[in-house]
Amino acid sequence: MTRPRLNILFDLDGTLTDSREGIMNSIRHALTSVDIVPPPESELLWCIGPPLRRVADSLGLDQSRTAMVGDRVYDVEGGRHNGIVTVGVTWVYRSDEELAGADDLCRTPPELIELLSSL
Repeated sequence: MTRPRLNILFDLDGTLTDSREGIMNSIRHALTSVDIVPPPESELLWCIGPPLRRVADSLGLDQSRTAMVGDRVYDVEGGRHNGIVTVGVTWVYRSDEELAGADDLCRTPPELIELLSSL
């Protein structure tokens, strides 16, 4: 008997690519082009990534067979809030401490592949 398919949601920025600079530059450019002084980057971080619930609902994902892989505490909190297994990855920006609430932590991409293969 085959196992049901595991749905894996990857946080794009920071986990698969480093898109933060491009996103922030785009926001700053858009604001300055309409003569608005951009706020500090720390006040714009909420702009990165869509709400997890909207993604899961639009794809019709079975929460019991879904894992959220991310590099920020927000990824972990979002997954937990929505009843999804959370995997924190520390190979880009974050530390074990920031991702302490994740169900699992992976320090390298091969470690992540091994973990996801076992779920």
